[in-house]
Amino acid sequence: MMARPRLSDVKIVLVEGHLALREAMTEYLSHHGAEVRSYGNPNDATAVAIDFSPTILLCEIKIPTEAAFLLLEQLRRSTSGTDSNIRAVGLSGLTSSVAERRILSAGFDAVLQKPFGPADLLQVLSRLLSR
Repeated sequence: MMARPRLSDVKIVLVEGHLALREAMTEYLSHHGAEVRSYGNPNDATAVAIDFSPTILLCEIKIPTEAAFLLLEQLRRSTSGTDSNIRAVGLSGLTSSVAERRILSAGFDAVLQKPFGPADLLQVLSRLLSR
């Protein structure tokens, strides 16, 4: 069993279009100590997320839209030359290996397939935070 990650120093930007899932994830991550800013789409997150300087980006991926990929690119570009190393997780309902490879090749560090449970989310965060 993997140890629960310590999220007290972790800033998370969550982009999820489904309101109920976004609220549940925000509450769950906050309960574990993370500071979470959540948005319904990548366009809403862009300006605020850059100023927030997140540790983690959890972003719903809806292919063929490029908005999630652009958000990650902008966040990484805005923190280049700093100690920040944003780790990104694509949240995807797409199950093909082609879609997963595209998400990873766009710069996301991991893909979490929907539906997923709280333990799955913590496992991915633990792995990324231990890097």
